[in-house]
Amino acid sequence: MNKVIAIFIISNVPLCRLHMQAEKFINIAVRLNTSMNVASYRRLLHLFQDDKATKSELMEEKRFYLSG
Repeated sequence: MNKVIAIFIISNVPLCRLHMQAEKFINIAVRLNTSMNVASYRRLLHLFQDDKATKSELMEEKRFYLSG
């Protein structure tokens, strides 16, 4: 007998179906149209929750968002 563990899983992963490890679990992906400033700021907050984040990681994140 199969049990349904979750009907919906909401994730804050930017790649969705392109994420190779998770793609087999994703049936529907919804992309929210969030401004680049908000998306970048949310990503930076997530990155810098860890005290070990460095200036080079900050610059790499900013380059990624500005190139998109």
